Amino acid sequence: MLTDAQRQQILKFCQEHQITKFWLLDGPLPDGRGNGAGPTAIVAFHTNCRPDYVEFARMGFEFQAIIGPGAGFYPVLGLPPALAEPTLSRARLIYGHSPLDGAAPHDAGWQDAVKRFCRKHHIVRLWALNEPLGDMDSAPSVAYELAADRHSKGGYCDLFDLEDELGRIIGPGTTLHSVDYLNPADREKICQQAEFRYADRLAE
Repeated sequence: MLTDAQRQQILKFCQEHQITKFWLLDGPLPDGRGNGAGPTAIVAFHTNCRPDYVEFARMGFEFQAIIGPGAGFYPVLGLPPALAEPTLSRARLIYGHSPLDGAAPHDAGWQDAVKRFCRKHHIVRLWALNEPLGDMDSAPSVAYELAADRHSKGGYCDLFDLEDELGRIIGPGTTLHSVDYLNPADREKICQQAEFRYADRLAE
């Protein structure tokens, strides 16, 4: 259990090091990765931040000074895809905001509205990204995947209609990006670093 003082230190730590998401796992990573035997921090950095090995190690020592010796520190992009989702589902999100957090994220009615939106438009997976994808975007982005038998029309009018409809649920300014149009070389990393927020049974 984190104290209020530790939470404030982690908030400052994330802001200083351009960390956009900070999860805390109560123990080491399940496959023995990482560098600690105690609680493990899993972090996502802003795309403009690329810490090298030495800088990352310094951050790990700084994190241990907050939590205590034996605490691990690991980048989310270092997790294998098969391990990322089950690991993050067990971890607590300590810092970070996504466009699908909403003003009242625990409101069942709000969550149902997002599900209805996805089903209406045959969206089988939805990810909340930590930051804008495009240079012209000013708000966090949402990536989506359509059902296999559906194809994105790709027209700006259709996309704007979708963004407007989703914006009435989660707030204006959020941009939508189809995973089909993401750079294949970056798609896996983008989706792995994003927060997986919706999956329809058709995608399982």
